[in-house]
Order: sequence, then structure tokens, then C-alpha cells
Amino acid sequence: MLTENNQQEQQTQQVAAERINHFAYILKGIGHSVRLQIINALSDGRERAVNELRDELKVEQTVLSHHLAKMRDLGLLTTQRDGKKLYYKLKDDQIAYIIDCMQKCDIV
Repeated sequence: MLTENNQQEQQTQQVAAERINHFAYILKGIGHSVRLQIINALSDGRERAVNELRDELKVEQTVLSHHLAKMRDLGLLTTQRDGKKLYYKLKDDQIAYIIDCMQKCDIV
């Protein structure tokens, strides 16, 4: 019985460690001011084309496109094409809470 409990505890710890590693991967991926600005801009739930984000964030289009691609690769953004325009949206609006959390923390 003790061995079975130990195995379950080890499995739980391993799952927790895997989740923590995934969290670290995501945090590292959004750990850039432009990416956080993108999250903040898209936190209202609306889709934006690259040119709209460029104008809103005052970032060069090539720089913005690089960061959008990275965030898309991380699974943070969804896209929808309309003709030549590609529209971006947060895949899960909950990611925007990370900015709220940081603002509420006493570390900033």
C-alpha cells in the first residue's frame, strides 16, 4: 500500500513538474515587451489585422510580424484570413490576466 501511494505521489509530482515546465516555456515566450503589448491590445477580444496592431502599438511591421509568428507558434493566437489580410486574436482570453496579475503584484 505504501509503495502504491509513493508511486501515485511520484506521478503527481511528475505531472506537476511537466506543467511547471510548460508554464515556464509560455512565460519565456511572452517575456518580451512587444508580446505583452500584443496581449494587452488583443485583450478586448477583438480580432486585429497586422496593420491595425502596427498602428496601435507603434511597432515596425517586420518586428510585429516576427512576434506574432512566435506567439502563434506558442499556441497563444488564432488567425483568420480575409483576402490578403490576416487577423489575429487571443486563443484564450485568460492569458490577458497575466498582465492584470503583474499589475497587482507588489514586485512591479
